[in-house]
Amino acid sequence: MRITVYLISTLQDVRAHRETEMNYFNMEICRLAEEMKMQTDLSLTRTLGALTLKKG
Repeated sequence: MRITVYLISTLQDVRAHRETEMNYFNMEICRLAEEMKMQTDLSLTRTLGALTLKKG
């Protein structure tokens, strides 16, 4: 019996040292929330975006 394991695309990108979409998503969420003047704490989201930039 053969088992096929599929990795999510983000993990594939990280392992191949390619840019991921995570920075884009995190920073776009922050940008949109600021544009819409939402009253929410986005510090974790912003930090995750910054960390993905540093990884690259």
